[in-house]
Amino acid sequence: METNATRSTSTSVSPDTTVSQDTSASHWRDLLVQETVEVDRAGVHAAVVAVRLGSEAQGPHEDERVAGLLRRRLRTTDRLGATAPRSFSMLLTPASELTNTVNVVRSFSATLHAHRISAVTAFAFRRPGENLIDTWARAEAELDRASYRAEHGGGISL
Repeated sequence: METNATRSTSTSVSPDTTVSQDTSASHWRDLLVQETVEVDRAGVHAAVVAVRLGSEAQGPHEDERVAGLLRRRLRTTDRLGATAPRSFSMLLTPASELTNTVNVVRSFSATLHAHRISAVTAFAFRRPGENLIDTWARAEAELDRASYRAEHGGGISL
C-alpha cells in the first residue's frame, strides 16, 4: 500500500489509516483505482462498506464526529472516505470470510448506535478481477435497498 506521504489529498489519522478531506465521490473513486492495483498485487480479498447517516444526523461537525468514530474501528490497512454529506465508505483490506466481515460491519453500526447516531450500513465483497469502483457501486446499491427497507419498516439492516 502507498504511504501517507504520497497521498496528497488525505490526512493521516494513524499510521497508514486515512480519511479523505475531500467529500466528493471522485476522490474516493481515484483512491479505489489505486487500491485495486495494490489489492491485485498483494493478492488479498477486499470489501467495501457503505454508511449513510440518518436525517437527524446534521450539524457542522457531525460528519467529522462520525469519521472519528469509524476511524477508531479501522485497521491500519483499511481506508475511510467521506463520499457525500452524511455518507461514508470504507475499504477493508484484507477482507476475511463472510462471517468476520459481517461482524466488522455490525461493530461499525453498534459504535454509531452507542453514540446515538442512526445509520444504515451495507457492504460488498470484491469479486475476482473486479475493479473496486464496481465493488463500491454494489455496496451503494445494497445501501439504497437497506435504506428503503429501514425507512419503510421492512426487513433489517446491519
